Amino acid sequence: MLTRLHRWARELGLAGANVRLFSDKWHIGAPSDFTQLGLSRQAFEPLRIQRFGNEQHYLGHLNGPELLLLLPQAKAIGSVAMSLMGDHGELGVLIFSSRDNQHYQAGMGTLLLQHLALMLPELLSRWVERA
Repeated sequence: MLTRLHRWARELGLAGANVRLFSDKWHIGAPSDFTQLGLSRQAFEPLRIQRFGNEQHYLGHLNGPELLLLLPQAKAIGSVAMSLMGDHGELGVLIFSSRDNQHYQAGMGTLLLQHLALMLPELLSRWVERA
């Protein structure tokens, strides 16, 4: 499913689509094969405060350390559209990335992001068990 999501984003001309799951809310450790999806909520919290504030979505740029935290294998990311997953943003983060610095900007619509962020946890729970 995640491969298809990434491929769909690439077909739309984006750098990709990624999902990061908060490791305290999902069983992603061994023996599962989902450890690469894990994200420490503690490590994410400063980024959440800085970029999201009280919002569920962020569209814009990330700095080098933020990109390393969220997308360690990504190259040449100019802008991102991110949405916190779950009813209260407690399950993880959905990230669409673009190489174009101006592709995602504050003030753009987030309806699709909102729907995907609410739908994905239910789909993911078919493969990854919740904690």
